[in-house]
Amino acid sequence: MTALNFKIRRYQRSDLANIEKLLGTHFETDRVPTRALVFDWIAGHNPAADGETCYLVIEADNKIVAYEGRMPVDLMINGEKERGYFFHDTLVHPEYRKKGMGLTFVNSLKGAWEDATDTFALALWMNQFTHEMLKRRGYYETQAHYFVKPMNLTPVLVKVTRNKLVGRVMASAVHGLMGLYDFFIAGRRHPDIKVSPIERFDRRFDEFAGIISKKFTLIVLRHTQYLNWKYTDKPSAGYTVFSAERNGVLTGYIVLLPRKIEDIRAGVIVDILAAPDDTQTIASLCQAAINYFKKEDVNFIVCVLTDRRFIRVFKKFLFFKRRKSAPVFIANIHKHSKQELIKDIDNWFLTFGDSDGVLWP
Repeated sequence: MTALNFKIRRYQRSDLANIEKLLGTHFETDRVPTRALVFDWIAGHNPAADGETCYLVIEADNKIVAYEGRMPVDLMINGEKERGYFFHDTLVHPEYRKKGMGLTFVNSLKGAWEDATDTFALALWMNQFTHEMLKRRGYYETQAHYFVKPMNLTPVLVKVTRNKLVGRVMASAVHGLMGLYDFFIAGRRHPDIKVSPIERFDRRFDEFAGIISKKFTLIVLRHTQYLNWKYTDKPSAGYTVFSAERNGVLTGYIVLLPRKIEDIRAGVIVDILAAPDDTQTIASLCQAAINYFKKEDVNFIVCVLTDRRFIRVFKKFLFFKRRKSAPVFIANIHKHSKQELIKDIDNWFLTFGDSDGVLWP
């Protein structure tokens, strides 16, 4: 068997047409142009990149046959700003997977990124293939947690009971109990907190991020440019954002996204930020999410949380931890002096929005 010659190089903006062709081997035709636009947005507009390349590609047979992303971010570690990265978005042409080159390509891309990255990098929310690959490469593995709040359970209970009448009666009873709990226990109002929808993140969020980030051990610095890049300016965004204020002073925000997963409507809490000891703001933002998704008639709300102080508040709103965890891998951890600090997931503030999963249409 003749060995396949291939080379790894940095992605260039002139590659976009070839990236679109590669995307066409994986996705429906009508989805490809939008995904290509989002790819270009992630690759070329990240305000934290500061000139660094965000994708590596593999060329073989005069075409791009694989790629993988590395998202640069600004991290705050014990109040000090440092460089950080998220490895994400791996794709291999199916023709070359059939030829047995999939593992070779992915291993080559991972190795190239590891060599090119001077500090540690995280990988979050992956499929089973990527999960196994990262295990094989010996990355340090830990777990974040999914939290789910049931909302409209009628379709689920009808499906489980296989009886429309029984399912609807059961759902009505459960909804009634949940409504009573929300009204008397979780739904307590905090009149000094004002929650409002916003279209963009203004300059107040720079000062807010600088102050709030120092209250966490490990967190991505969510400054104004970064937030607008991720949530408001991105092609095909679709997010709804609420900010919270106390007496006119910004105290937090939350980013929401309705998504349909097969026949189930999910409400995704993409991102949330407030001072970890400001339980009133956290509760008010959580309540805003519930109210919004109730109008969207979702079947459940899902989020990822790692900070115990946020988890404590969300549990009061009947968010339950799923048995299935969200894997988190850390590459190149040996390149950082604070390895034990970084390994402990309890030191991190992570949400769905910290990687690329919710960026794709």
